[in-house]
Amino acid sequence: MDLRDIQDKSLADLEEIFLEPTGTGSNALLSSGLALKTIQDKKLYLPDSKGFKVYVEENLGVTYIHAFRCIQAAELVLFLQEHFDVLPQSESAARPLVKLSRANQLKAWGEVVRMTEGDKWAPGKDRIMKTIAGLGLDKP
Repeated sequence: MDLRDIQDKSLADLEEIFLEPTGTGSNALLSSGLALKTIQDKKLYLPDSKGFKVYVEENLGVTYIHAFRCIQAAELVLFLQEHFDVLPQSESAARPLVKLSRANQLKAWGEVVRMTEGDKWAPGKDRIMKTIAGLGLDKP
């Protein structure tokens, strides 16, 4: 999925994509986050809402912080898909990576992919955090 695929959709379509994303894993993560990003960037929630925070909480039933994390996770997946075939599968798995610089995101995710190659399950938040700490990337 690409941001261009979503940008021309109506508010109702974008809300549906967020609330009921198609696909699973990184595809669902990407589509739902990009739908929110488009709503926010184009200010589609106006004039009916007093702001994006109020809109997501009242109309979508999620906290602002969750919406913000979904957008960050989608932006991360967009970046990582340029370099990797394996991608984070959930917002919580992406969360430790979004705090890193782009260079360190590549370094950390590359190591996660290398270490989990052949695993049956996608790497979760704990495995990613452990890898980041093992590389010393969790220190300011």
